[in-house]
Amino acid sequence: MKKIISLALCVVMLAGCGLGAISASAQGFVYDETYVLGDVDGNGDQNGKDALALKATVSGTGGFVCIEDSADFNGDTSIDAKDSYLMKMCLSGSESFETLEGDYQLYKLTVGGNDITEYSIVIPADTDSENDNHHYAAMELSKYIGEATGFYVPVYRTDENTERHIYFHPVEPDSAEAKELELGLEGYIYKVENGEMHIYGTLRGNMYAAYEIIEEYLGIRFYSGERSYIYKNRTVDIPEGTDRYYEPRLNFRYVLHTFSVSTAEAFFFPRRMNGTNLYAYYEPYHGTLTGTLFLQSHSFVEQWQMATGTMPDESAGTLADRLYQKWQSGELKDWQTWQPCATDEKIYEKLFSGLLDFCIMMEARGHVLSQKYEYETYNMSFAINDNAHFCQCRNCRKLEKTEGYSGLYLEMGNKAVRDIQEYYPGLKISVSLYDYTIPATIRPHKDIIISYVAHACNNHILGTGDCGDNKTFLGRNNLEDEIAMKEWAALCRETGAEIWHFTWPVNYHYWLSPSPSVFDLYYNYNYLVNECGFTGILYEGSGATYNFESLKAYLASRLMWDTDMTYDEFIGHMKEYLYMHYGDGYEYVYEYLVMQNEAGDLAGCYSNNHARPFDMYSHDYLRENYDEMRGLILKAIEMCERDDSEYYLRTLLACCDFMGLSSSYKAMYVNGDSESRAVYEERYTEMYNFLKDNNLPISSHVVYTVPDKIDFTVDPMTQFYINGSWESSKLP
Repeated sequence: MKKIISLALCVVMLAGCGLGAISASAQGFVYDETYVLGDVDGNGDQNGKDALALKATVSGTGGFVCIEDSADFNGDTSIDAKDSYLMKMCLSGSESFETLEGDYQLYKLTVGGNDITEYSIVIPADTDSENDNHHYAAMELSKYIGEATGFYVPVYRTDENTERHIYFHPVEPDSAEAKELELGLEGYIYKVENGEMHIYGTLRGNMYAAYEIIEEYLGIRFYSGERSYIYKNRTVDIPEGTDRYYEPRLNFRYVLHTFSVSTAEAFFFPRRMNGTNLYAYYEPYHGTLTGTLFLQSHSFVEQWQMATGTMPDESAGTLADRLYQKWQSGELKDWQTWQPCATDEKIYEKLFSGLLDFCIMMEARGHVLSQKYEYETYNMSFAINDNAHFCQCRNCRKLEKTEGYSGLYLEMGNKAVRDIQEYYPGLKISVSLYDYTIPATIRPHKDIIISYVAHACNNHILGTGDCGDNKTFLGRNNLEDEIAMKEWAALCRETGAEIWHFTWPVNYHYWLSPSPSVFDLYYNYNYLVNECGFTGILYEGSGATYNFESLKAYLASRLMWDTDMTYDEFIGHMKEYLYMHYGDGYEYVYEYLVMQNEAGDLAGCYSNNHARPFDMYSHDYLRENYDEMRGLILKAIEMCERDDSEYYLRTLLACCDFMGLSSSYKAMYVNGDSESRAVYEERYTEMYNFLKDNNLPISSHVVYTVPDKIDFTVDPMTQFYINGSWESSKLP
């Protein structure tokens, strides 16, 4: 039996010199029950057969099943006569199984063999409780040790309060110590020596070390924005001699998904993301962030508006207020169609003045830019708008022939990064590519960060050649993109610039039929990092958190952090997520996921930001395998013991029915018999009522909503999603 409790964490006053309290959180927890003390043979009871199995194990006679956690009554990690005695005492009623088992998921935590209750956490005496990330890291470690064991390790600024200690050592990234320890910008080391634990980290490194300890030793998994999972363990030791070193290879790691923004402390930071856009978390307490500050990726339209606005006088408020009003009063441009001329000096000067004003506005708001730029963590966008309508003036067209539009707008970024140094030394500038032509002569400045936006075909894995001569309806394929990505990455290595990949393995418009790209993530991210040499990745998720979208976001975060992950480890993380999210029937869900992706593999080249459901799936495969796929979900529902997991499974079933019924409309309804039509109508009605009753959004576009009533005369795909733009030839 698995328990789920949605509760606020206890607020515990720590004893360390005004360090304050652990803040309450709305984070929910799923508590795993992997063993029951005394149920030695694992048959669900605590009786004489268990006592016999335990006695046989102690005597070495064997022949019985013995679950060690269930048999280790005193939590000393060995099965011996003491445990056999305590088993007899519990069966006689002199002792209690419940009392000896304990109320928490981790019965005993030790460090170098010493009980955690002997320890305190020690942070430097000059720690700023409101601004230092290592203080946040210490509080997080104490909080989750308490959640797992019931003991909240006190946090002090001195080591005089207890006999044993866990020390946090913040290290400046540009210091001699950081170079000696090879920690880079976000690296960490934790080690256990003579029973003492020492944690060293630069920037967010202390926090990342704390989260690794929380996951690897406390058995906590931050798998969702709503809940975290806690495995049950009898005893865990962080052994003497532990010496763990890690430095992330990707400088920029960002999963942009619904729960990562709304529940940053429960998912985004524990999953070791560091990308910007979480405006509430710019402060150093959470380690600041990495990436573009304020304006993300496509900024020319905003900088033009700032530059053309009218600056009010001082009566309008603070400098930040006045600049904001200037921005709002400027000339509006259509971000979907307008691009500035790349060769007009006057236009450049206007855009640069807008860039500078945004920097000043951010600084006036209290974001101390010079501090953040010191460690090269932030940059400002000076980049094209979200369209490919490039300037067609004579000069731009002339230079485009050899430099490409990529080179022209890159050169604007080069100029901006040189000019901005006068005002903000060390500030980097990010530019975006929508044209991937390799410039003949223009090269990225060393302080440029290039955002390479997406790849051509989302159905075929990068580096496989599976696209062949086929192309998406946008006229691209992966073979061309692979050449461009490698060459752009090589240009950046040549000059010292960075290149980050912006990818969206999702479909924004048709949430009931997601892009079938779960398994592709492993191979594509491995290709981007290990084959091409990208130094950052942004995963842009959809607004949907169902139908495996949150699974993909979770796996993306894992891959960004552990770039050397094996495929078996990737599948392990996938199955673990399915278990935590869907419950004991997760293996059936995995089989369903495999079949869903097989249906996608049979489709041709497509770009999932634009593709429609049957561009991404073989409707023949779905029709032929609909009943089997549906049956897998029903088996998982039968095994489900948690209400939340059953809801997730029923949501998955509704999505399965949507695609299955759309694929089988002619076979089951138009050309079917009375029996098949009855089944069709029953499933359609069940699907419709579930979506309607749960007010489930089905698209990022408000035009796509669950209809007011069922119309059996058309298939679900037609009724739910067609709005006059659907090609009838794509219907089954």
